[in-house]
Parts: sequence; C-alpha cells; structure tokens
Amino acid sequence: MAASRGQASDDAAAGGSAVSHLWGHSGAIYGLDYSPDQQLLYTSSADGTVRLWSTELAVNLVAYRYAPLYSVSS
Repeated sequence: MAASRGQASDDAAAGGSAVSHLWGHSGAIYGLDYSPDQQLLYTSSADGTVRLWSTELAVNLVAYRYAPLYSVSS
C-alpha cells in the first residue's frame, strides 16, 4: 500500500504497479492500517478525517472528522 496526497494505492506484490486507487482525502495521508482480516483499510489524513475503506469493493464506507491524526491502528 502506498500513499500520496489524498490518494492511497494498493500495489501489486510482484510488479509494484497500482491495482486500485482510493480517492477521498483532500490532504496528505499520514497513516494507514488494515483490519486483521484484511477486509478493511483505515486511513488518517491532514484533512482532519479518518476513513474506513472496503478493500473488496475499493470504496469509502465512512469518514470521521477529527483534528488531523498522524497514525491509525486497527
């Protein structure tokens, strides 16, 4: 998983090319973590949100607004 300004990309293990992009944050992504079953991805951003993503559907399920967070953990 790679992160850049407002975008998280799931990198293919073999070639390193992006296989999915998760758009939603309007600021830099500071932290990300998978749930233990790898079905969910948590991201925190400079935009003051923590987002919960479905890795199967590659969609944002919910966004929580807080002060900017620098890390997340499942």
